[in-house]
Amino acid sequence: MKKCPVCKSTNGVRSYLYGMLMEEPDRAKFVVGGCCMSDNMPDYKCINCDIDFFKNSADYQKASE
Repeated sequence: MKKCPVCKSTNGVRSYLYGMLMEEPDRAKFVVGGCCMSDNMPDYKCINCDIDFFKNSADYQKASE
């Protein structure tokens, strides 16, 4: 289970889904990241402290609305 690098929560971490989704994802597991993709897209979001973070890195950033 993923842990937020800021608040250390495990129950607030959601995986980003990107692309044109065919159905609404389970909001308890996922957040929608949009259909446009780039090289520096976060893998996870902590809904408790509003931080985006990455799978293979200690980097994180304040989530953008």
